[in-house]
Amino acid sequence: MKSINKYLGFLIALTFIATPLSVSANADFGQLVVSEDISPAERVVKKTELTKNALSKAVEKAQNTKASLEKLSFEEESIEAMLKDKYLTEVDGYISFYKEQGMALEDINTLEEVDALIQGIIEYREQIYSPSAKNVLEFILVFSYGPSVLDTAQERLGNIEKDIERLEGLELIDTGQFIETLDRLKSILGEAIDLQSQARLLVLEPYQEVLIDESALPETAATTTLAITQTPKELVEESLNKIKGLYNIFIETGQKVKETLGI
Repeated sequence: MKSINKYLGFLIALTFIATPLSVSANADFGQLVVSEDISPAERVVKKTELTKNALSKAVEKAQNTKASLEKLSFEEESIEAMLKDKYLTEVDGYISFYKEQGMALEDINTLEEVDALIQGIIEYREQIYSPSAKNVLEFILVFSYGPSVLDTAQERLGNIEKDIERLEGLELIDTGQFIETLDRLKSILGEAIDLQSQARLLVLEPYQEVLIDESALPETAATTTLAITQTPKELVEESLNKIKGLYNIFIETGQKVKETLGI
């Protein structure tokens, strides 16, 4: 059951990574349209209701993002911990802004006022929310799904290697029979870990000089500029796809071992 739960976590990670990080300024708010076939008073009521619902969804989304951030655990005073605190403050700002707009909506009586409020929300999302949320969501992606999936895969590979060594010791399989497979698994896992590391460095690099004293960093960390063309999301996606392939080889290896044992 434990291994099944870990594998389900891996599948959830793949689902998350395949979902676009939607931070569009016009999402929800740019599409609040009401029919012109109803009276002006009804249009105000309807558009106010639509705006209120969109604000409620925005608050809920921000609260979910905050919950995901709060689940992350880092060493005290690390750059990751500092970034987490920074992003929590920014997400609290999203929540406060949307709630304030909801309160302002209660005092609006005309369609022009509703449209002006919506335009203000869109501008806020363009100028503040979108660039911030992109960084926040990439941070969550890199530090929540990636490490846990890699740790699980590494543990699984270690168990397979031990099982094969035990069967070799019992002379139930030939010594070295699966050495090429194990080497291939280790190589793929190494590539996945390297991609995850690149994603981590890419997320942290822009903030090293801003958040912490550069003199406290190792010389290479303080002076190196990463020459990576992929985004953190793309790097984590590639890493997780390698782990997906790794699990397929895990299954194939298990079947081959059973065949060798005559099971």
